[in-house]
Amino acid sequence: MSRSELILKLVKKNYQEIAAQFHLSRQRPLWPPLQKLVSQIENDSKILDVGCGNGRLINAFKNKKINYWGIDNCPQLLELARQQYPQAKFIEGDILALNKIPGLPSNFDYIFAVAVLHHLPDHELQLQAIEQLKNRLAPQGKLIITVWNFWQNTKRLKLMIKTYLRSRQSRLRPASTPEPQNIWPQLNWKDILFAWKNSQGREISWRYYYAFTKGDLKKLAKKSGLKIKQLWRDKYNYYLILKKN
Repeated sequence: MSRSELILKLVKKNYQEIAAQFHLSRQRPLWPPLQKLVSQIENDSKILDVGCGNGRLINAFKNKKINYWGIDNCPQLLELARQQYPQAKFIEGDILALNKIPGLPSNFDYIFAVAVLHHLPDHELQLQAIEQLKNRLAPQGKLIITVWNFWQNTKRLKLMIKTYLRSRQSRLRPASTPEPQNIWPQLNWKDILFAWKNSQGREISWRYYYAFTKGDLKKLAKKSGLKIKQLWRDKYNYYLILKKN
């Protein structure tokens, strides 16, 4: 099993293990920059929310009339989303294989990938994801991407350094299952692995992130052929808006 396959398996396993707790942790309103973006979206827009999780993005559109589609590869989170928003359309699928989802339109006005791309470990997979999203955009459609910012947040930066040091100390061994002991030796600089803890403080699952830089995002945008409309950061996230010409 390759490094990428190992990490993707771990990410999927993580969300399945923590779905109920993750759902409870994602009840607060969206961050102000995202709320501002949503406020500028026209009524009757066709929206695709990839990596929708429990569907909380819908809350930001409560005063708008939209055609919403949500996609996620975690059945447990999709079930919670359907219970919470029965009026919305939710489909099980993967950002790397949108072309395999029967009946998925290719004329969305806006596609959101909120806190999704940072779970993909390599530039090739990240570009593949953006190309899959691009193929679902209508002409002049916009792709809105957010990823965590690990560089301006001391706590997150420490996680990255800690991951790198531990990965260097790990002995190489055959990587056949998505367990942390097999993954540590596979990790590189800008890879982050840390434990999700339950309410009692017990480690119950492992989460993987890739620490994007502004340069990484610019490079991906250029290779995708989409036009950068905006790219900025705050202490917690990078925000990238791309447009299909």
